[in-house]
Amino acid sequence: REQPPKNFRQPGGSGGRVQRISWDGEVLWDFLYAGDRFFSHHDIHPMPNGNILVLAWDRKTRAEAQVMGRVNVSGDMWSEEIVEYDPVGDSVVWRWRAWDHLIQDVDSSKPNYGVVREHPELFDINLGTLFMYGDWIHANIVDYNEQRDEIVFSSHFLNELYVIDHSTTTNEAAGHTGGRHGKGGDIIYRWGNPQNYRRGDSTDQRFFIVHGANWIRPGLVGEGNIMVFNNGDRPGSANDYSSVWEITPPLDSNDHYYIHPDSAYGPEEPSWAYENRGVFYSGHMSGAYRL
Repeated sequence: REQPPKNFRQPGGSGGRVQRISWDGEVLWDFLYAGDRFFSHHDIHPMPNGNILVLAWDRKTRAEAQVMGRVNVSGDMWSEEIVEYDPVGDSVVWRWRAWDHLIQDVDSSKPNYGVVREHPELFDINLGTLFMYGDWIHANIVDYNEQRDEIVFSSHFLNELYVIDHSTTTNEAAGHTGGRHGKGGDIIYRWGNPQNYRRGDSTDQRFFIVHGANWIRPGLVGEGNIMVFNNGDRPGSANDYSSVWEITPPLDSNDHYYIHPDSAYGPEEPSWAYENRGVFYSGHMSGAYRL
């Protein structure tokens, strides 16, 4: 662990440090996760085992991004990672990186070349624009489902939520096999913007900036579903309104997420929704939880 460089320019939501502090003000433990190549941001999630999930940026240079097939890049590209920190052992015990799960279809001579539509489990490295010093995905929440041993997070810039398998080892999370779903660290479910994996167009986009993706807790109505705050910052200057949506992911007979070979992940519509057009609107922040 190291201090970030003095010239590090931090995008919105930067953190860099996680502490547990008693009611009396005593620092019980202190986790610095900030350096030249990584920087924690936005959110953490305390796990039932006492460990902490931490969102972090994963810095790649322009050359590293170009090697992986990124076309529109003029400087650094900040991808995402999720680390699990054990405060008792003061160590990172599990790690997942989006950079290990990329595809591109612009240069057959570079790694991860393929047909994007055939690989919804991967991130198209050429999605979106790089905002504020190279921020690419801009995840804004991380949440954990103990019953399924899965993690959900949402992307401000790509207008999607993603589910990944936490039952993997760190080595498996860097690959495409292993874990309960047998897919390693690949995306096992995604929803909100199917044009990101070429199984829809702009008319199929449901999220227009999304925050607060979280699992509905056991014992509550809709337990196991995913609740999200759809900011609704739509293109143009009109028709902006926010919604709270409950998403019921489709599961097959093996309790895996189902996707038809020729279409996007379901459902087509949220199973529950709240909105009040003209009144209820938060363009870039907020969240929602089932109580």
